[in-house]
Amino acid sequence: MRPEEAALRRHTHRIREHIVEMCSGPEGGHLGGSMSLAEILPSSRGHLSPRPSQIRT
Repeated sequence: MRPEEAALRRHTHRIREHIVEMCSGPEGGHLGGSMSLAEILPSSRGHLSPRPSQIRT
């Protein structure tokens, strides 16, 4: 696994942990949409942030 992928997995894991902590509070919450976004956003990172070699000047 490349270092970038490992860092992205750790970051995604922290996001999921934060979502669960927030939803387990006294006001509660719905995990579904938030957990879906926790998966979608990191996976789309490669499409949103082009590599330097892909940028045309």
